[in-house]
Amino acid sequence: MHDVDTRGYTTNGTGLGGTGGGTKIYEIITMSGTNFGPVGKTWNSITAQYNTTAASNSQTADSYNALNCYVYEADVVVKCQLATGAGHSHEWSVTVGRQPSQTPTSSYGVPRLDSIEGPGSIDASTVGGQLVTLIGNNFGPYINGTTVTYGVGGIGYMPMGCVALTNQKIECYTVPGIAMQSKLHWSIQVRGQKNIIDQFSAFTKYAAPYIQKIYSVVANSASAWGSIGANYRMFLKGKFVS
Repeated sequence: MHDVDTRGYTTNGTGLGGTGGGTKIYEIITMSGTNFGPVGKTWNSITAQYNTTAASNSQTADSYNALNCYVYEADVVVKCQLATGAGHSHEWSVTVGRQPSQTPTSSYGVPRLDSIEGPGSIDASTVGGQLVTLIGNNFGPYINGTTVTYGVGGIGYMPMGCVALTNQKIECYTVPGIAMQSKLHWSIQVRGQKNIIDQFSAFTKYAAPYIQKIYSVVANSASAWGSIGANYRMFLKGKFVS
């Protein structure tokens, strides 16, 4: 199956950051097998669960209950609605008449970063502490379940206070850094899956140093540096030179 949206559904018209209208289109998984029983019988109750495995590469053991399972084709096909979740390589178990059966694995979609907003997204202060809002999809339902870094190739800096506000929006605060020619790409990891970074990926940069003023001060025997004679100390006053 394809990697599904971590909300368990998509919409036809949802705006960035989870705002706006749109009709929910639920993610459905189809499982083929044998001995699932007849179609449309109330006594043939079908339930299904899926869990993380060693292949999921997740530090958290997650378990999900699929929703609204039913026999779609007598004995051989079952369909279920995906719950909200995150991660990949989940192992499934379908229960028919109290008898569980193992089935292949499934995965949620990898995080996707579409754009970066906020004061720290353009010419960020080199002293840090500026808000950055990451807009995309598949950030998962866990408010503290993401690991975010940024820099050349997505590594080098670890922002502070990252919180996944929704499946489509993460807020972080920049840390002190320096301006460089290279783009600073952002890496988002959720339950063992990372966003893809390439030349077209959204990025940020720290502001380049800007000299506003150059001035000198006579450094005599009474100066703080203990200099004597007609010596001078040169100063640069500017922005983003820390």
